[in-house]
Amino acid sequence: MGPSKSGPKYILVLKDDLSHYCELVACDAPTSQVCVDALAAWWSRHSMPLVWISDQGSHFKNSVMKGLAHKFKVEHEFTLAYCPWRNGTVERLNRDILQVMRVLLLEYKLADHKWDYLLPAVQANLNETPVASLANKSPLEVFQGREPSTVMDLILDEDRQTVDANVDWSKDNIKETLLKLQESMNELHKEIVEKNHTRQDKARERTRQ
Repeated sequence: MGPSKSGPKYILVLKDDLSHYCELVACDAPTSQVCVDALAAWWSRHSMPLVWISDQGSHFKNSVMKGLAHKFKVEHEFTLAYCPWRNGTVERLNRDILQVMRVLLLEYKLADHKWDYLLPAVQANLNETPVASLANKSPLEVFQGREPSTVMDLILDEDRQTVDANVDWSKDNIKETLLKLQESMNELHKEIVEKNHTRQDKARERTRQ
């Protein structure tokens, strides 16, 4: 991204491949310590994955990251050069980050070196915008099972009211609700996986031609 007014020069991109949900971390330099801290923060919020995938940059491919993967029993896979179907979604996300960032900088009439102030807004925009390959759901909804709510909802929904709700906190009701949520998420994820496989197969065919 280039130097910002407050110091950071780079963005570390963390992404869930199925849902496209992402988190963007501003940093001064691409180091293994930055990666470890970002992964630990992700895991603390979203739990630990079985596999994480990165390119072969020195900040990813080193003894520190290898030790982290071994300690937490997580498989760390590396993408190969010239395999767009393997790392293409992250490359696309990088382009989207730049595009959204440029639009917001122009919209708010900010200098380029103030990009880090807008990083949370860029992340929110990417996570809350419906995506065609996700059955027109947003990454946030696919990742967390809830529709995003924005400030625009408050502006456009004139009839929005606060109501009292009686919640059944019994164990049986909580269990039933969680099972329904899990079933709904499983169905949504299955649909998305099938679409992704079809799209990846087509991408491989185009690459071979």
